Amino acid sequence: MKKIEPKYIAMAVVSIFALAGIFAVIGVWKMDLQSFAPKKDARKFTENIKKFLPPIKKVTPRDAYVDQDPSGSLRDPLHVAMEARELELRNLRLPSEGLLENLSEQTQKTLRSRYNLGLLKYSQSDTMGAVRAFESIFEINPVGRYGRLAYIQVGVIYDQSSQPDSAIFYLKNAVSLDASDPIAAHDLGLAYLHAGNVRQAVQNLRTATNIDPNNAGILQNLGNAYMAENNLTTARETYKSALALDPRRGSVRFNLGMTQYKLKNYDDAQLSFKQAASDLSGSALYRDLAFLGMTQFRLGLLPEAAASFKRAADGDPGQANYRFDEAVVYGL
Repeated sequence: MKKIEPKYIAMAVVSIFALAGIFAVIGVWKMDLQSFAPKKDARKFTENIKKFLPPIKKVTPRDAYVDQDPSGSLRDPLHVAMEARELELRNLRLPSEGLLENLSEQTQKTLRSRYNLGLLKYSQSDTMGAVRAFESIFEINPVGRYGRLAYIQVGVIYDQSSQPDSAIFYLKNAVSLDASDPIAAHDLGLAYLHAGNVRQAVQNLRTATNIDPNNAGILQNLGNAYMAENNLTTARETYKSALALDPRRGSVRFNLGMTQYKLKNYDDAQLSFKQAASDLSGSALYRDLAFLGMTQFRLGLLPEAAASFKRAADGDPGQANYRFDEAVVYGL
């Protein structure tokens, strides 16, 4: 018998193992195909196939943007109500001489000089010099007419310097000296609002409105307090009352639009923002236009929204969110 060489035996063994491996792979592949077979398990087949496919980008129809929350797609403008401007620029007149008749002539002259010095320092943006001048009045006439006005002035300075707690201290003194003064009650309410004490803000601003119901600026800031406590319906009606007194007050029209926007009355909000634009300027105008764009986006008016964002971004290039929103809407 002829002897088989070892190399041929080795080759045969390798071939046998190779064939066995091929048959094993074919068997596993066949079993795997059966697991994917839709006729046996369509759901499992679909789930496994999805693992190998790229995600499908959904195309949203234009009408689907109506009443959609743009968070994650558009960037909201700053949600801060505009305050009455003329109440930020206080011009409290000097007391009449008849109210000072019980004081000596020299005392009257000293009080007048110190009060005028405070007004001068304030007009020169020397707020601490103004505070020192007004506080020097307390040494002579802390509970009189000059003293009360000095309390108001110092309170306003602290409030505008983002120190509402100090402002509240001085303004409470002013109110205690004359509870019938609507400006003092208003300023105290505004300081409470800036301090985050919305309940006290509403209470004092209501008092101011009751004393002077025809002051559109006080009504505007009362509406702001209602908005801060999320009482949107009452805020909306308060702004409407202010506009009835002064229809060209653009900041009130903007605030009205914000309440309508938050209440999802988008058609009304669009009209308010459009009307406000004709009476606003500067950064206030561009923020109004950005809100107009947001409202138009929610209404599905994409070309109009893009145009509003473009006007806002062109007018205020420092606000990157306006340009971002313009780009997003143009890309839809």
